[in-house]
Amino acid sequence: MKCKRSIALLALVLTLVLVPAVIALATPPTIVSGTWYYTPWIASTRFADGNMFMEAYTSVPPDRWEGTFDGTSVDEYKGVIHPTGAWNADGVALFDGVVGGREGTLVIEFVGKKTDAEADWSGKWVILSGTGELANLRGQGTWWGPGAPGVGIEGSVEYSGKIHFARERT
Repeated sequence: MKCKRSIALLALVLTLVLVPAVIALATPPTIVSGTWYYTPWIASTRFADGNMFMEAYTSVPPDRWEGTFDGTSVDEYKGVIHPTGAWNADGVALFDGVVGGREGTLVIEFVGKKTDAEADWSGKWVILSGTGELANLRGQGTWWGPGAPGVGIEGSVEYSGKIHFARERT
């Protein structure tokens, strides 16, 4: 019986000591917002069942990010245009710049959709990894807007969300 009480007491003490330490490993969340300017280029297309599948990229010129994320990116993504006129896209932005006064690179995954050819885009983004002073940056959010009006023509979407820096363990 004493052994069970000792184990329970030890578990309680460890919880009270370790939980605050784990919580203290991250900075408070910061709200982010801005505009992402991009110029799409099509690498390849194929058709199946009335859908157009495409692989696309943005690199010339590189995308521009303004607001909380300040820098440039090159992107690779896949898209589908359905017979209904709806669109879906998912890809990765390789961001190089400054966030919250810290410099480095980020890998940002994004997914989005348009309900028809005339609709605005809406989607989500999440930071997968980073380097330099952004190595410990974590975050996610949404993006929306008209996007690019065509291949080789610059368009833009707005982004918002929350980020925080995870603290390095020593």
